[in-house]
Amino acid sequence: MWKYSDKQILRGGLFGSGQVTRYHMDAWKVIDNVEIVAIANRTVEKAQELAEVYGVDPSKVYSSHKALLKNEDLDFVDIATVPQVHYEQVMDSIDSGRHAFCQKPFSMDLDSAYQMMTMAEKRGVLLSVNENWRWRSWYRKLKELLIENRIGKPRYLYIRRHNNGTLPTLNEQPPALAEKQPYTQDLEQLILFEWGIHIIDVARFLFGDPSTVYASMLNVSPYFKGEDRIVLTLNTGDTHAVLDLSWASLGKEEKVSQLEYIDLEGEEGSIRINPEIDNGIHVFSRNGAYTMPAFSLSESDEYQLSYTRAHQDFVRALRTGKYPETCARDNIKTLAVVFAAYQSAGKNRVVDIRDFAGEVLK
Repeated sequence: MWKYSDKQILRGGLFGSGQVTRYHMDAWKVIDNVEIVAIANRTVEKAQELAEVYGVDPSKVYSSHKALLKNEDLDFVDIATVPQVHYEQVMDSIDSGRHAFCQKPFSMDLDSAYQMMTMAEKRGVLLSVNENWRWRSWYRKLKELLIENRIGKPRYLYIRRHNNGTLPTLNEQPPALAEKQPYTQDLEQLILFEWGIHIIDVARFLFGDPSTVYASMLNVSPYFKGEDRIVLTLNTGDTHAVLDLSWASLGKEEKVSQLEYIDLEGEEGSIRINPEIDNGIHVFSRNGAYTMPAFSLSESDEYQLSYTRAHQDFVRALRTGKYPETCARDNIKTLAVVFAAYQSAGKNRVVDIRDFAGEVLK
């Protein structure tokens, strides 16, 4: 089992140099005794640009993750690449004895996710997933309110976010998502796999693991192959969570509040966040009503903070010998809900998640 001293400098390698890697590098930069000492990316020029910005030795930039693993003395790797290459990169990292922190979704299917998870556990290597949404300030506060029993036993969760990323704007500008991430236009699985997975993980974080899922999905935009509207109902047995998400809502463009609309109902009260009104968490209970701020920093700083907290949890696990919140064995449960939801939508029926996932969740 791993357990690194607080004083030991943990040496890491980064796979990837896309948009998300700036948030990763900014997170590593503020964590004590952690250094990213090498970067690998297929387009080596982009890796070199990233290395220059963050002060990584240019001689430690590689065009392949295999070369980085072979030539560098590392404690861990940060895999910030697209899901299609995660399996190879994670398995190679585990095989080399390096701990791995992998960008979500950490697998394209449950079978390969299970193989990565079990191989890491067999080798005594930590495999964790960068699932940062649950680390946003307002979701941590909601969890605290539930733990403190402020609204009694929770019964119902509703999370809604609609904006436009897949349709031309009202002033006939191209779809924002096509401009920002053109590769998404060819994905067969879109809003749920790319973004809704975050919200499913939040629902699990707040309410626990669902037993069943019912999903309805639509492909509205002719510019994208995958679904851009989804409605999911998650049932734990004594609670319901309804997730209503859209990237195809005209008049609600890409630049929106980071907050989702949230209704959280319990037996003794309720909690609401409505970003169209304010940035407050409104609590209503038998003991009275009050409001607290959902976050205290600027929205850009809060966005970065969610990454930093997720990275800190990974490092904390390496130093304590304990598993982080979003270790592979936990995050595979989020992934199972995602793929069960696709089956539900395809067959238009409720899907029992444990029956669907089988051995993966045992």
